[in-house]
Amino acid sequence: MAARSAWAAVPTVVWRLSAVLLVLAAAASACGDADDGESTSSTESGVDAAPVADDGDTDVDRPDTTLPVDADDTGGGGDGIAMKSFTDDMGRTVDVPVEPQRIVAINEFSHAEPLLALGAPLIGMTDQGGGEFNPPTAAAYDVSGVTSIGGFETLNVETILELEPDLILGYSFSGEWFNNVDVEVLQEIAPTVALDENKPRDEFHRQVADLVGYAEEFESQREAYFARIEALAPDVPEGLSIVSLCCYFDGNVSALTTANPNPTSAIIFDLGIPMPPIADSTDIYNSISEESILDDDFLADVILIEERGADIGDLALLWDQVPAVAAGQSHVVSMAAGTSYLHSMVILDEIEPYIIGADAGVVSESP
Repeated sequence: MAARSAWAAVPTVVWRLSAVLLVLAAAASACGDADDGESTSSTESGVDAAPVADDGDTDVDRPDTTLPVDADDTGGGGDGIAMKSFTDDMGRTVDVPVEPQRIVAINEFSHAEPLLALGAPLIGMTDQGGGEFNPPTAAAYDVSGVTSIGGFETLNVETILELEPDLILGYSFSGEWFNNVDVEVLQEIAPTVALDENKPRDEFHRQVADLVGYAEEFESQREAYFARIEALAPDVPEGLSIVSLCCYFDGNVSALTTANPNPTSAIIFDLGIPMPPIADSTDIYNSISEESILDDDFLADVILIEERGADIGDLALLWDQVPAVAAGQSHVVSMAAGTSYLHSMVILDEIEPYIIGADAGVVSESP
């Protein structure tokens, strides 16, 4: 077990705020004026996603959370709280509650949305700026009981302290911590783990569910999703190809690849539908230039587009000449709220007609 962390013994929020501010001051003194470096966020904004329906097939009765506590398993929790040892994606071993009751998540798209889908006790998450949550997330889930903890790179430490979480899910990418507040500063508030979304979707979501004690809910939702995929697969037109795009407010257009956990691209992959070469990559995104939209590497029978603040038709003068566009098989779809299996079923409801009713010969018949 890791050593008992400071969060367990702190009697008041004021005391803990003082301790954290001291750590912040020490960190600033040690770091001087060193550059923070660049970082990226999966937080999105744009078109509302459809609300998640209450699907009885995915409901799971929660077990009694009053656990018998073994003295050897209490870790650093104190107060008889059952703890377990968890090694995060930065290689840190942290004592965390077996069944956390007050969770804060840094990154509302990748880390908070899986918790909302599972029904886990999320009390705080980052916002997209100005205290407003990502519109698709707010539309898909009831976030009335969730408090904003600031932006992804502008965390409000005082707010996190006031929420008194018992677990903080932090964001890392390829083993590197991404945030303006150091992980060890957050560890002074509550057990903090770094979770890296740069892994297969199934692996990441199972990791989150196991961490917070919602493995049964995860398996139920996963089973329901793949049952839908299995039922739909025989109806996919033979030879159909699809590409999923994101069109950003800054004018960048990217293809979501076979490695991207976004529901639209994941559904295409899970159905076994071929994507064009530009989307067949281990990279999550591949940028598309205006000059390349008529290249064979880009062409597909169907194009599904998330417009994140921009109209793709305004950005590509040759857009109307793309075969799928000319054939009426280019469709704007709702921006995803996250990557969970529960939300993927909502997206599947939306894009199913575009798949089943598609003409699979658009590319092969184009001049």
